[in-house]
Amino acid sequence: QTSRSVQACRHNAARRCSLPPEAALDALRRRQGESSHLAALLAAPWLEEAIADDRVRRLFARDSRSVRKDCSEAWAAAERVRTLLRSLGMPADGEGAALLDVCSGKGMTALVLSFEFPRARVHMLDANGEMELSHVRARPNLDFVQCDLFSRDAAAALAACRADAAACVAVGMHLCGALSPRLLTLAARSPAVDAVVVCPCCLKGSLKERVRAEARRDGREHYAVLVDTLASLARDECGDGGGRVSVEWDGEMLSPRNALVSLCA
Repeated sequence: QTSRSVQACRHNAARRCSLPPEAALDALRRRQGESSHLAALLAAPWLEEAIADDRVRRLFARDSRSVRKDCSEAWAAAERVRTLLRSLGMPADGEGAALLDVCSGKGMTALVLSFEFPRARVHMLDANGEMELSHVRARPNLDFVQCDLFSRDAAAALAACRADAAACVAVGMHLCGALSPRLLTLAARSPAVDAVVVCPCCLKGSLKERVRAEARRDGREHYAVLVDTLASLARDECGDGGGRVSVEWDGEMLSPRNALVSLCA
């Protein structure tokens, strides 16, 4: 049985968005001073045309605070992907690259990546097959793959998304609990993935007690310890001293959970 998300990606039909395009833009403009990422998104040459499409605008027709947060995270991801593609020797427009938005949710990050890297192939991967994803049809270089990151087929799904691409970058933004270490481990062990960037969210899963204990012992904030723990895990997976692992704190993301852990081949 085909999931609702996949069906929405295959058909152009979508409910009309009641939010006018100018209202969607104004909601972002009024708060662009909160983040340089919002300001950069608003300056993107493709944004007005994108929001004119009902299918795309539905992503912006939500709680304004949530939209601003998602937009700032999506732009942060795009900037990090830009750096990783450059380090991999790939063209600035993403030609020849496969970009994976893992645990994508409805895919604000994937949408921004599809515009910022128009020659790349962008794949949304998420376990939820019941999302309304008609906006995927608005982008010729974007698709959706239903994938549970903890399934036995997850590594094969990542490899299939790469296909014959010259390079593959995986992104996991605002990943909850065990999803962050899972994606880092999968990407580090997969020959199909050349680089991965993860922004962890909450303290759950297998690392929870370890992080709590270390935070208590050292008098540190839980999230900072979580980020260091994930970076250490990535270095261990590299097996070469961890020189390919970096941590960047991005204060322009409209969330206190704003660390980006990257691993690049």
